[in-house]
Amino acid sequence: MRSPCKLACFTLDCVQTSDRYVKDKRIRNLSCFSTTFKRSLSVPNSNSLSSLPSSRLQSSQSKRSIKMQFITAFITAFLALTVIAAPQAPASPPDAATINALVPAYGVTAGQSPDGTGNCVTPIAPKPIPCSCPADRGAYLGKLDFAVKNGSTLGLPAPFPTGPDKASEKIRLQTMLSVMQNFNGSVGVGCPAISTTFKKNLDALG
Repeated sequence: MRSPCKLACFTLDCVQTSDRYVKDKRIRNLSCFSTTFKRSLSVPNSNSLSSLPSSRLQSSQSKRSIKMQFITAFITAFLALTVIAAPQAPASPPDAATINALVPAYGVTAGQSPDGTGNCVTPIAPKPIPCSCPADRGAYLGKLDFAVKNGSTLGLPAPFPTGPDKASEKIRLQTMLSVMQNFNGSVGVGCPAISTTFKKNLDALG
């Protein structure tokens, strides 16, 4: 004889091994073994959904749809901001012609008003600069192109993204300044930042 026993979320079949019963209907000396168990799930299945009133079902589906639309819109906006903020780095280093086109004019002419000690004036700042600065543009562009192709100048990074965005322009100007200031082949030995308008342009970008 079998009698069903229920415990929490489990359904057990109980096999009677004794013919004696107690008055409160509980079975003495039972040997119970589990044949199946069912666990309640938080997500309703199709049968339980079909048993819900249509208005309640529509409301539940509407809430889920609104939540999914909100999540999708949030992710899309986040990715869009990430793309806008990131500098547009080229897949490979730009060629010399592209670099030349993206380097602005110096804004300073070398050898202006020499003081007889090797120093000249610059309209960028009241401090003097070496009369040899800024460096010859052709020679400078050659060293800039070499640094960009190698990815560094004297161990310093030399990225040169070509995008029109502000972040790319800032990175280009930083690399231009680095090459100019290290122009003579040693770190810090070259033309100072006030030899060109590069630093002024960089500061203007914020």
